[in-house]
Amino acid sequence: DGLEALYARLRPSARATLEWDVLHRAGGQTPSQFAATSPRRVWVAVNGGYYEGAGSRQSFSLAVQHDTLRAAGAKQLTRGGLAYFPTRAAFGELADGRLSAAWAYPVGAANVLHEYPAPAPIDPARPPLPQPDATFPAGAQRWRPVRAIGGGPMLLRDGARTPTEAAELIDAASGIGATTRNPRTAIARLGDGSLVLLVVDGRSARSRGVTLDELRDMLLALGATDAVNLDGGGSSTMVVNGVVANAPSDGSERVMPTAVVIRSR
Repeated sequence: DGLEALYARLRPSARATLEWDVLHRAGGQTPSQFAATSPRRVWVAVNGGYYEGAGSRQSFSLAVQHDTLRAAGAKQLTRGGLAYFPTRAAFGELADGRLSAAWAYPVGAANVLHEYPAPAPIDPARPPLPQPDATFPAGAQRWRPVRAIGGGPMLLRDGARTPTEAAELIDAASGIGATTRNPRTAIARLGDGSLVLLVVDGRSARSRGVTLDELRDMLLALGATDAVNLDGGGSSTMVVNGVVANAPSDGSERVMPTAVVIRSR
């Protein structure tokens, strides 16, 4: 079987004229539509995080756009009739320009974003842990990205693999297929501070797709130090200069509530 993938890289030297951003739209758009309706030229657009696939297309992953939390995501998930509160991975940019990968959770009714040095150690075979807050899991602190997209699991952190699928509830019930080969989308920081958007095609004779561990291998080969898995499967799409550049496994683009773009400032 073959394997086809595309990636876009935003180097630090280009950030005087280009920026990356997270776009959110209630009810959803295709990545091509996100690109076409942006007030500034979009060079690259990829799909964002997880979402409800029919009807409302509500985002199941957090999204921060223009310093504002536009989607809190799924703050709880049910397994075996019990409510669990996963601290899933998100990727953002801080006010000083640093790229940040974090296990994050919107705390309380006000959805105040916090980050944690490790995800809550969830195990559906055991009783649920407390809902995350400003003190649990340990080491909690405010996370203040100016833009951010949630997904999960964390793929890499500080140059190391982060096998936190179980703790982030990336299990069989999630539908993410961590150990099977699927189309994948990821966002990453390279060692030189570059941003990378990676899309891997799958479910076709042309491209078999990858497991999450194989996705980690690809990102490490690119020089990534921090990376987060985004929605995959039929959602995995990359649009370059207004043209779909990969082969979405559905045969066409899906409508989704979030997208990640590289565009002119």
